[in-house]
Amino acid sequence: PAAERAEFDRRIAGVLPEGFAAVVADAKQRLLDKPQNVATRKASQIALESLTAALPEMIGGSADLTHSNLTRVPAVDSDFTPEKSGRYVSYGVR
Repeated sequence: PAAERAEFDRRIAGVLPEGFAAVVADAKQRLLDKPQNVATRKASQIALESLTAALPEMIGGSADLTHSNLTRVPAVDSDFTPEKSGRYVSYGVR
């Protein structure tokens, strides 16, 4: 619980996780080293994959077009299991 408390306090204080800046810099460098000609939604998915893996407090969601919009990434899953933190909200048809 001391580690959980420290993580809770970090999130409440709005402090980014240690190493987050390096994750962002690495993701940018990968894109610069190997540019991709992809649709905006695919580019967004690529960014989300890096960000959600490094930011456990980041959540996402979509209505009924989740798979088309490419908003669901491995680190963010709606299933509440010991392996996943339930960080994806399925809004349903709006």
